[in-house]
Amino acid sequence: MYCKYCHRPIDDSNTVCPYCGKPNKPSPKKKSRPVRVFIYTFVALLLFALVVHFFPVISNYFVGKDDQSDKVQSTPPKQQDTLPTFTKESTESIHGSLGNSIANYSNYICQLAECKDYIFHCYDRLFRISLIEKATDKVTTLPINGINLSIYNSTLYYSCPERTTIYAYDLVSGDIYEPNIPDKPNDSYTYDQFFIFDKGFIIVYGASYWTEMICVCDFNGNILFQKKIHCGKVLLLDNNTLLTMQENLLITLSLPSLDQSSVSAPEGFYDYDSFGDGFIYGFYKSDDYNCIMKVNPLSGEAEMLPVDDLKGFSLSCNDNVIYYTSQSGTSAISISGNPIGNIHSTYHTFDISFTSNGYMYCEASKVRGDKLVSTFPDHFCCSNYDGTNFFFLH
Repeated sequence: MYCKYCHRPIDDSNTVCPYCGKPNKPSPKKKSRPVRVFIYTFVALLLFALVVHFFPVISNYFVGKDDQSDKVQSTPPKQQDTLPTFTKESTESIHGSLGNSIANYSNYICQLAECKDYIFHCYDRLFRISLIEKATDKVTTLPINGINLSIYNSTLYYSCPERTTIYAYDLVSGDIYEPNIPDKPNDSYTYDQFFIFDKGFIIVYGASYWTEMICVCDFNGNILFQKKIHCGKVLLLDNNTLLTMQENLLITLSLPSLDQSSVSAPEGFYDYDSFGDGFIYGFYKSDDYNCIMKVNPLSGEAEMLPVDDLKGFSLSCNDNVIYYTSQSGTSAISISGNPIGNIHSTYHTFDISFTSNGYMYCEASKVRGDKLVSTFPDHFCCSNYDGTNFFFLH
């Protein structure tokens, strides 16, 4: 053996090191290899038997736990009486013949819908739908999850988070049902966007983040017109017109016929939005210039709106104001190009929805210097249009 202090070789029978004089206990005799092999083999077989026996129980436990904590509930609740009911008067539409405001319909997943006395929104990582009573600001989280929210004829329409099914929540009776809409033309399609206007539903079918078909049907599910089209995000410009982009073309589709016309978009124009003034707004990028651009979708004519601190990631329009991600957080300018200033200095905001009583709901990620904007939100927030009365949701 070796001395455990000076590490020199000494006889196994020595209790004191002859070199350094320090005591050393004799090393215990090692078990023979055959005995060790037998013990290791026995232990391994025993562990294997235990794993085989108990694996189904363990796996069911963790899968069940996962399902309870992280899985989004996509189907309606079985207990219909868990959902609140309202009067028809209190749930009247405030958007005339539309199910949502143009500004909120310009949001790709439309996370907020509003009626006379209530606001419904799904600003939550699981897209849980919350109810806000305008008069008291009382918030109630409902046992349903969904996106693409619209309120029409005292009914809240929404699609499940996976966009595979559309539901209707009758706000007067409390019932949830699947409305009369045409079957998806292909199992791989999802309900990417969903609009309501005075003649019925506009369904935008998507696949792999691209629009593949647009269908217009009446409230009984009868197809009025449909068109196969491979394009980007669809905007509802007004009660008579849809707009989308296909490569470098601005395509307008009249309603309900979906008759198509197109003009060339300015090269470098992207991330378009609208709020019902007849124009679309987006970012413009070239080798020499970055700005926000105002474009006439019928003629292609464009006007540049210069900004000094642009960080072109997200843009939203409402009430003659354009909100955009900037180097200093979230900033705003008027549609005439007059700077309004910084709205949120700590957060880049995106997927903004607006209410008629002056609030903006949004997803937000913290400003990280010159780094790119994080598309995964750190927070879900609400504030006044000007950024005051800021607070976190949930």
